[in-house]
Order: sequence, then structure tokens, then C-alpha cells
Amino acid sequence: MNWQVVTFFGDSTVLLPSAAVLFIVLFLRKDSKQVAWHWALLFGITGAIVCASKLAFMGWGIGQFSYGCCARVLHQLFVLLLSYLVMH
Repeated sequence: MNWQVVTFFGDSTVLLPSAAVLFIVLFLRKDSKQVAWHWALLFGITGAIVCASKLAFMGWGIGQFSYGCCARVLHQLFVLLLSYLVMH
């Protein structure tokens, strides 16, 4: 499998519409409105951290390119937070 196929799912053209659909589905269910807001908050915070790290990397050269930027670590944190919300 090509790594570009896998990383495409993290692209904003796929991620943001999927997140919007997931939020709407969670919000429309009576028993998961609070979960929807918690998920949206965590999604927004994580997105802001990823955006800030990408800007810092591209704008000021913070981080080393050979390590693949710190966005990979933040992506793993995002996946961990999402899996926690799904399990609870």
C-alpha cells in the first residue's frame, strides 16, 4: 500500500467534511448531544495545535525536517483522543 493513499484520509478535504457529518450525527441523537460538543471541542483544540505546529515548522523552521515534523506526534494524539471518545 502506498503511504500517500493512507495520509490522504488526514487531508482537510476529507477530514473536515467527515468531521462535520460525524458531529451532526452525534448532535441529532438525544443521548449523545454532550458527547458531540466534547468531540467538537477536542477536534477544534487538536486542529489548532496541528495548525500552530505546521505554521511554526514552515514559518520559523521549528522542528527538524528529518523527523517529519511534530505534526505526526500531534496526529497520534488526535487519534488517541478520538479513540478515547469512541470507547466512552
